[in-house]
Amino acid sequence: MKYNNHSGYVALLTVLVLGVIATTVATSLVLLGLGHTRTSLSEIQSASAKTAADACVDDALRQIKLTPSFTGNGSLTMPNSSCNYTVINSSTSSISATGISGNVTRRVTVDLSARAPNIIYTKWQES
Repeated sequence: MKYNNHSGYVALLTVLVLGVIATTVATSLVLLGLGHTRTSLSEIQSASAKTAADACVDDALRQIKLTPSFTGNGSLTMPNSSCNYTVINSSTSSISATGISGNVTRRVTVDLSARAPNIIYTKWQES
């Protein structure tokens, strides 16, 4: 009696080809997931840096409210971010704040038209 071994070879070859395809798909999904994770981290750091810059602007506005002639620098440190600001009082008053979180930096500039009795800002620009 003779056996036909060709069907075993075809089955083995089919399993190998399907294994290569499954491995390729799995690798692609893992790489896409890693890229998405990096993008999410950048978005979180960007939002954190923006929040830090806004916090520095708020601190500068508080300083101006306490002392209307205030000029100078300041900084704040938060758990995952930090910021620094500069207040200038020349012909126009302005606040420049920079927030940093991880590798992301965000900047906010605020121009003021009045400091006392009420603070009035004419421009709030984010970059």
